[in-house]
Amino acid sequence: MTDYRKIVFGKTDAREESAEYPDLLMNGYFPVDNISEQVLKTDKFIILGNKGSGKTALSEYLKLTSDANTIVDGPSLKSFPFKVLGKIVAGESEPVLKHKLAWRWLLLVRVLQNLVLDPDAKPSTKKDLRKTTEFLVQSGLMDVDSLSDLVKLTSSLSVKAFSIEHTTREETADVSLDLIINYVKDLVVGFKESHRHLLVIDGVDEILTARGIPFLSVVAMIHEAQDLNLFFRAGDLPVKIIILCRTDLFERLPDPDKNKLRRDCSCLFNWYPEGSDAAKDSDLMSMVNMRARLVFPEVDDLFDEFFPSDYRGHEIRSELLGFTRFTPRDLLQLLVSIQHRCTAPRVSAETMEKGLVDYSLEYFLPEIKDEMAGYLPFDSIDAIMEILASFRSREFSFSAFDQAVQQSARLSGLSSSDILKVLFDCSAIGLASPSGEGGQFKYRNRHASCTQSDRFVIHQGLCKGLDITL
Repeated sequence: MTDYRKIVFGKTDAREESAEYPDLLMNGYFPVDNISEQVLKTDKFIILGNKGSGKTALSEYLKLTSDANTIVDGPSLKSFPFKVLGKIVAGESEPVLKHKLAWRWLLLVRVLQNLVLDPDAKPSTKKDLRKTTEFLVQSGLMDVDSLSDLVKLTSSLSVKAFSIEHTTREETADVSLDLIINYVKDLVVGFKESHRHLLVIDGVDEILTARGIPFLSVVAMIHEAQDLNLFFRAGDLPVKIIILCRTDLFERLPDPDKNKLRRDCSCLFNWYPEGSDAAKDSDLMSMVNMRARLVFPEVDDLFDEFFPSDYRGHEIRSELLGFTRFTPRDLLQLLVSIQHRCTAPRVSAETMEKGLVDYSLEYFLPEIKDEMAGYLPFDSIDAIMEILASFRSREFSFSAFDQAVQQSARLSGLSSSDILKVLFDCSAIGLASPSGEGGQFKYRNRHASCTQSDRFVIHQGLCKGLDITL
């Protein structure tokens, strides 16, 4: 007998899911827009997506499903010392140039470490192997596990002390970082490799919690990854650097070549479908059905099998998706919240209502707050949510919001327009439609903009958490 309570939908963190439920990623991963194929078979190396769209899940999926010819390394930038990065380069160069050189060093060393650890990767000669091993051991690089630790090691050792020449005398060369980088490039390109190496960099969002958000460092990292990927291809070395980045963060990068990078080098997670029956035919529905069938292979459609046919008089799939921002994380956590309230094999209307309240209070509201962090002072976010709750209605005007902001001591010095833009960009609010039904949200159209002249509507996923009647 099928039972909704027995389905495993997964965790909010793909790394945790990979460790506890690897089968969910190996067999329940939906290849939206064939992104995994694009990563493996094209030159695209920037993976864009909204928060919760599946970027980290892609990294974990690649690790779990890589074949004998592919090695996947997924370093994270969690707790990465962005502020220290530029300081490892001596001299008076422009900050962006220092960051580019620093990222060149970090990425090349990580690639070199991976090649040395691969028993099938061989330098051209035994002499090159000896030189590489001596370089890594002498500099302490063999024992560095993370990019963060590599920054700290480089800062503390003083790169000038690295020996890059092998002479009959025991002495070290006093050299600059760019000379050592060229030496490492020669070591890397000297390898003959039969395996494909993917270096998948996750956690770029961490810069949003860094003081004075170092956008220039991310720009430098992306351009260095692009240059090195070209360098590897020219040297016929099967190595590729991949960067996972939130779409909203990418849009804010101060880079005049951003559009070229987007068009030529990026893939986009786009879960929002076009068409009149978008909800039923969406990739999100296919994804949750795949996970349901891992437990109950006979189930054709999760909602037909376990849910009431409608909610508030509307088709069940469309209504439940309205509580999400069309991301896997939102939908899966909504289903988990409902599941936690289940006392029977099927979902009742009462169970669903309780689950939606839990979802809004315990997941969606905190998730929106997390997404706002970095764009607004952390201690202002609760005050903003209190203002939205005070309207007691989904719709509100700019003037009403502006007045409430002006009266809030905790929001002193913040612009109402800036706050609304952040709320809009993370789809906490949308532009109210003239008909009073739904609204236009950023997740549906990344080109949509927020203006003072519009009326706004609060995302219904927030409403139960803010005690607003739908």
